[in-house]
Amino acid sequence: MTPSDIEVFRKVSSSTRSQVQCYDRVVFGENSIYGAFFTSPEDILKFRIEQAATGAIVSGSVIVKVLSRLRFKPADLDVFVKGCHALRVGNVLVLLGFKFAPLAAVRDGNRLRSVEQSPDFAAAVETELRSCNPNTGTVEDRYENTTIAGVFNFEREGGARIQIVATRGEPVETILGFHSTAVMNIATATQVISLYPRTTFVHHKSLFLRPPNQAVFNARVKYTSRGWSCVDTIPAVDYLEYGSELSGCTRWVGDPRCWTINLTPLPQDASLDSAYAHLLTTSWNIRQIDATSARIVKTRLTSPLLSNSYVVTWEAEQAKHEDPDASVERQTIAIEAGVVEETGPDGGSEVDDESVTGSSSDLSETSPSEHECEVAALDMWNYMAAKGDCYHGTIDDENGLDQAVTAYIEGLYPYIRHSETTDYNILRLRRRFSVIPTLFPEITEPATLPTAHVVLLVLDCVQRVVSACSGEDVKFNVQFTKRTINGREHICTQCVIVVPTRELKEVRRRVGNWTEGTFAYARLTTIVRDFI
Repeated sequence: MTPSDIEVFRKVSSSTRSQVQCYDRVVFGENSIYGAFFTSPEDILKFRIEQAATGAIVSGSVIVKVLSRLRFKPADLDVFVKGCHALRVGNVLVLLGFKFAPLAAVRDGNRLRSVEQSPDFAAAVETELRSCNPNTGTVEDRYENTTIAGVFNFEREGGARIQIVATRGEPVETILGFHSTAVMNIATATQVISLYPRTTFVHHKSLFLRPPNQAVFNARVKYTSRGWSCVDTIPAVDYLEYGSELSGCTRWVGDPRCWTINLTPLPQDASLDSAYAHLLTTSWNIRQIDATSARIVKTRLTSPLLSNSYVVTWEAEQAKHEDPDASVERQTIAIEAGVVEETGPDGGSEVDDESVTGSSSDLSETSPSEHECEVAALDMWNYMAAKGDCYHGTIDDENGLDQAVTAYIEGLYPYIRHSETTDYNILRLRRRFSVIPTLFPEITEPATLPTAHVVLLVLDCVQRVVSACSGEDVKFNVQFTKRTINGREHICTQCVIVVPTRELKEVRRRVGNWTEGTFAYARLTTIVRDFI
């Protein structure tokens, strides 16, 4: 039965639904994914809990084998995790019986491409993450090397091998840089998600998305031998069909076009929100750039105010309703501030986007979805809250801090348009948040505009938290105070939110752990240099 047949059978009756659920647990469950690499269900559970804590995702041939139900032996289990969590995941593998196997030096003919890894895992991680030319072995032949910070192999008796791929950004960005759609499948701590299930597991086709070279040729040979038909162009019927996973429309991780399978739930004390919330905001689209090749088009959104980076695409169709000049201006501002990095089909920074999209009109930005804005704002909230009572901007330069805040607003909320007229910005702020005229009547002078930007960020956090509740009996207050820190005068912004107990569960699910009681208080204090 194909995945489509399974889904049809699932919907026949409650009895067949129960049968399919049992089938999913046996065939597509965590034991099928991890059973060949760990010695017991307890070890599998420990690893999945570590996945939940770090946001690590599993991909590669193992997931292809499980979802396709074919009989071939993958070489290893590929675990993708942000570089800052690589040491933690590796240490857990050591506790589960694995040993670190350092990579040998890599040579390209007589040229030394990368040095041998240190036999000490902690030292190897530190070296690779700092290196501008990390030792990735042959992993760059399979993945988008520009997003990889290092590769670390772990082995155990019996031949089982796990490969930790440390990424520079979010792991999902590396997944979207794979050579073809057949391998764009992931396993999180609680779900297995295939991004192109119909193409891969129903039609048994794999669309190749990277320029031809020896590594891509080897991948084509391997997947052809496993039964896939490898193609370089999107079939016209798929590209033109509304709702097709290859239609060029904006795609999201976990959208209806994905095939999502739930794994056995983790214990309640394993927190998932902070690690995987941003994963569901990932968006991209696929473009036929010429008669012989297609590419994934995406943009990396980062900011010193965000603890995570975001992989997003800007839908050109919606941008047609906006002022084209304003869209181009917003794009320029964000890039000049160093916050938005354009990523081309091969992962590198692009100067001429027409080489990717074929049309300059595709440069226009539009607003991300409400869910994306919500998760990003809450992510910023959690990041600031984790800093303690005070959050200090990471950019010391006066203009730099202002640019960072401005670029965050312009990049994440493109509909708040930039204007050199300060009064216009203030009016837009007041329209968006009716509390500003009463709470902040002093925000009228151009010199305090950076402060107004910070107010916008704080109140956006408030709005997102309030939206998690029913909207009743939710109160918040924002206070400004001046404080001298290290001989410099700062403006301190403190935001207090009061949430009724009956709404606390839903808020905690979205935001994290807050103090329980008759009322729960969340305090956020931001510090920004005073430009007055």
